Amino acid sequence: FYKYVRFLPLFIISIVLALVAGYLYLRYTTPIYRSEGALMIRKDNGQPGGGGAGSDQFQQMFVLDNSINIQSEIELIQSRPVMERVVDTLGLNASYYSKGKIGETNIYRNAPFKLEVIQLKDSGTFSLDIEIINDYSFRLGEEQNAISFGHAFETGNGTFKLLRNSGPANVSQYKIIWKPTGAVARGLTKKLLVAPNGATGTLLLSLDATHPQLAADDINRLMIEYQVVTREDKNETNLRMLGFIDGRLADVQQELDTVTRRLLSYQNANNIIDPESQSS
Repeated sequence: FYKYVRFLPLFIISIVLALVAGYLYLRYTTPIYRSEGALMIRKDNGQPGGGGAGSDQFQQMFVLDNSINIQSEIELIQSRPVMERVVDTLGLNASYYSKGKIGETNIYRNAPFKLEVIQLKDSGTFSLDIEIINDYSFRLGEEQNAISFGHAFETGNGTFKLLRNSGPANVSQYKIIWKPTGAVARGLTKKLLVAPNGATGTLLLSLDATHPQLAADDINRLMIEYQVVTREDKNETNLRMLGFIDGRLADVQQELDTVTRRLLSYQNANNIIDPESQSS
């Protein structure tokens, strides 16, 4: 005890510093929220993916593979075109942040305004600093002139409008980061995890985001867009199949017409009217 008691002030200082560092870390580090979902992959006959008896004979006639490749479905879900549909549908090009004394907080759909893009001059990433003056006007960046909500304003990146929402403005300083659809889709795809749930034909999806509702909306919309893309792909396959059938029917019809014309020509040339009566 006497060997270490002389270091007691250092112990106390270390504990205080550790508690302060932990508090600052929890207070100013951006929290990450995870949303998870389960998606059942079904075959055309309504059975879960990977099993099921009784294929459609029509598809068998054209040697179509009715089985489900889980890995291919995972690649489809994680593909950029599907995620870009999610970004365009949810309008995720613009991200809204409230400024604090040190950090910034993602407020997603809780922003007191919404950015409307009238014309873009540059398709790259840019940001807008917004200072709300009152319920009717705001300042843009370092400019001193007030701009009314709903009125168009121009920057080096294009022409925009800021539409006031009904929600209250908890702070006065905000930041908008606008990114092109491809960049947002790439960022979300990197945070997306898709894994099969054993041999059940079910995929487990999870996504991390800086706002809980943003993560949940991404997962829910991604599953809807996957179903839409799958349906469109099946419709395109069916259209190609019908086009092939129509083409073959046209060829057969043409062949039948040719045979019929040859038969009629032969009957006329040999004066054949009723073959059975004439032969008897």
